[in-house]
Amino acid sequence: MDMNKFGERITIYRQNKNLTQEEFASRIGVTAQAVSKWERGQSLPDLGLLYGICNILEVDANEILHIDAKSHIVEKNDISANETLLSNLCAEPIRIIFGNEIIEVFIEGLKTDLISKKRLQIAREKGMLIPIIRIVDDIHLHEREFQIVIYDRVLYKEELDKINEISYEYIIDKLFQTALDNYALILNKQIVKLLIDNIRINYPGVVDEIIPEKISYLFVKKVLEGLLNHQMSIRNLITILEIIEEEVLIHNNIDTNSVINKIIKIFSLK
Repeated sequence: MDMNKFGERITIYRQNKNLTQEEFASRIGVTAQAVSKWERGQSLPDLGLLYGICNILEVDANEILHIDAKSHIVEKNDISANETLLSNLCAEPIRIIFGNEIIEVFIEGLKTDLISKKRLQIAREKGMLIPIIRIVDDIHLHEREFQIVIYDRVLYKEELDKINEISYEYIIDKLFQTALDNYALILNKQIVKLLIDNIRINYPGVVDEIIPEKISYLFVKKVLEGLLNHQMSIRNLITILEIIEEEVLIHNNIDTNSVINKIIKIFSLK
């Protein structure tokens, strides 16, 4: 694939949606620097991000990848059906499901940038990257019921007494609070990679040739999960990674619990 051509197409589609690089990045769950590199033809997004990119930009995957759909055989030529099938293969990190009376609330609410603002606020204050949120209506729920689901586990549900002008903001507040309270469950290797990539871009040398070459994303994920379970902030990720590096590469300490306790002890002394 020609990365320059891909970057040009991403830029055009993003601008057509009146999204800044920062807004587009926050909705995908990546950094603005990553989007900038795509658009300059310096890199390509991970395949796992493609579905979200196409949804946000409202463009077909074949079009954004500049693939001639006529040269490929697709069952009944139904590309959207294939995308739907693929999107249901794995449990999604965060979903919000609601009954019929709440549909209109979300139709209007999604015209605002409330979710993007909340995601950016959490990134700045907590150092947490909230992944793309799947929004689904369900006729089997009560008309004013909503559920917040993390990897197919219903972690919060409520039936609203009434629908009014603040219902959308109320539901989104509950959604993000549930995500914060259960971030150790949400955290996965893809999110860890995005966090590490952001440090690699903004603070060159901190993780170069260390993660994942010598310390795996999985090890970092387990350490971060442990810190979150101990109610520790992961915002100072650079220091956390430096402690991990020292423990693993210098002291040959590969016990995650020991590394977690060392980080907690160091941070408690500050």
